[in-house]
Formats: sequence, structure tokens, C-alpha cells
Amino acid sequence: MFALSHKIELQPNNKAKTHFKKAFGCARLAYNWGLAKWKETTKRA
Repeated sequence: MFALSHKIELQPNNKAKTHFKKAFGCARLAYNWGLAKWKETTKRA
């Protein structure tokens, strides 16, 4: 079994760059919040 993948380079304009930064910032915030909650609950146990 093998995996097929493609690497695509994005060349976004300024509007798209701003959108990506906001979207990735939200994802990072959600991940860090979830990680903090997980660490908090496992520390108590």
C-alpha cells in the first residue's frame, strides 16, 4: 500500500494572506486552549 500526495505552492494576494493569517490564528488559539484544558484535567487526576 502506498500514499499518493501532491505538493502545491500557494501564491496568495494580500487579501488571501490576511484571511490565512486570521484563520490560522484562530486554529492556533483553539488548539492551545484545548491543550491547556487537557493538561489541567490530567493534572487533577
